[in-house]
Amino acid sequence: ARGVRVVNAPGHLRYFASKSSLVSVDPEFRPAMVVTNELQQIMEFVNNSPADCVAKPLFGSRGENVIRIGKSTRDIASRLETTFGNSTLVVQQFVEAEHPGDKRVVV
Repeated sequence: ARGVRVVNAPGHLRYFASKSSLVSVDPEFRPAMVVTNELQQIMEFVNNSPADCVAKPLFGSRGENVIRIGKSTRDIASRLETTFGNSTLVVQQFVEAEHPGDKRVVV
């Protein structure tokens, strides 16, 4: 209406504000993951993963409230409940990095 070119539609920006949008990305280009608030589903994913996993909230950034869990992690259920309550989580296989930090870029 004001002559400003809109590149990213507001609906798409809202969709990609959540990490759950990553399930729409081809699995070849993202870590294996599950989005759920079901503890049993999280436990199955972690136990079937060939590496450690990270659990994180749908919204947030800069590694806040991200925890690393694996088959040998003691009392995973309690750690998840203490950190996240019954929130829906993104649980992904942990990816080793050659440098600290990570970036989530979706084109």
